[in-house]
Amino acid sequence: MIFIFFLTLFITVSLAADQLYPNQCLNQGEYLTSSNGCFKLIMQTDGNLVIYRNSNGNALWSSKTARTCTNRICMQGDGNFVTYDCANDATWAQELQEMKEVL
Repeated sequence: MIFIFFLTLFITVSLAADQLYPNQCLNQGEYLTSSNGCFKLIMQTDGNLVIYRNSNGNALWSSKTARTCTNRICMQGDGNFVTYDCANDATWAQELQEMKEVL
């Protein structure tokens, strides 16, 4: 539930250029930044998905998937937000329910 809260904060401030659409992925090292520059969602090279507050660099939330060979996160067409590892196995998932069209 904490994830949904922080994700909602992130999405609320996003514009089209800052969104992840169904069937799009973020690979290791790629990120989305909110339009006002306050938040960053990054798929880190260690496999952890993290939301940061840019003003102080503090992590607000993480998927706790570091060191799992997780290499990308995808917004699936069915509304699931899923991390995948090197073998293409899901390592973490969250159904976004109301946010099925865009992140």
